[in-house]
Amino acid sequence: AARVMHGLTHGDNVTHLHDPRRRRLSCGAACPSGYYDHTFGNCNNWACGSSCPGGSYTDGGCACACQAYTTYTADFESGAAADGWTTDTFTQLSGSTGSSQTGPSGASSGSYYMYAETSSPNTVADVTYEMYQNFGGDIVEVEFDYHMYGVDMGTAYLDASNDGSSWDEAVTSWSGNQGNSWHSAYYAFATSYSWLRFRYVSAGDEGGGGYTGDFSIDYVQVGSSGTGSAPDPTPQPTDVPIPTPTAKPTNVPIPNPTRVPIPVPTPVPTPTLSLNCESWRHS
Repeated sequence: AARVMHGLTHGDNVTHLHDPRRRRLSCGAACPSGYYDHTFGNCNNWACGSSCPGGSYTDGGCACACQAYTTYTADFESGAAADGWTTDTFTQLSGSTGSSQTGPSGASSGSYYMYAETSSPNTVADVTYEMYQNFGGDIVEVEFDYHMYGVDMGTAYLDASNDGSSWDEAVTSWSGNQGNSWHSAYYAFATSYSWLRFRYVSAGDEGGGGYTGDFSIDYVQVGSSGTGSAPDPTPQPTDVPIPTPTAKPTNVPIPNPTRVPIPVPTPVPTPTLSLNCESWRHS
């Protein structure tokens, strides 16, 4: 399917990832590529100088305005968890969703994407699907592809949080049938958040016939100053300690028993019979 650019209506926020207009400071210049205004415009009296990273800008009360950030990309080729996202309601898929008149025929990028299945038993309204990640630092901007095709399409939301518990819901949203094409959306944050959540609520049909509401998402790019929660793509094996062999006990020689001499019995003298010849004499 053709990929259609579909910018969101947020003034200067409608742009591509890393557009330097997003990072323009009040002193009249922009942060270098790969940096962002980490105060989100809360300091106004910038003094342009070269003492900060990348020759950026300082303010007496706010230190360095421009801080570095990294772009984390999720293409879902190995599933959501492999890219650091948590979900038990979105499903990884390659090819079509299997339902007619809804869903894409394939991924926006690569072979796999994530989608919300609205076939039975999810044909009723208000079934909620969620996928979220903690980036561990300021989320600067996000760009992603989405697909919303079908007469029973519900509403997709982008939510943000700083603790993963209390969410600012509907930072932006999309609703309804937007045709059988992938669209690209961009959002730049004006407030500091560290958690990001994609949430889809089905429209469904109370009569059980609302299966044409599959929502799909692919190729998510998030610019963040944090480390992200995606695992290392090439984790090193954990060293398993080799146990030290147990020393064999020293053989203790068993002493030979001391030979006890058997005493020789003292011979008993044989009594001598003495005959008195005189007793044989006849008187």
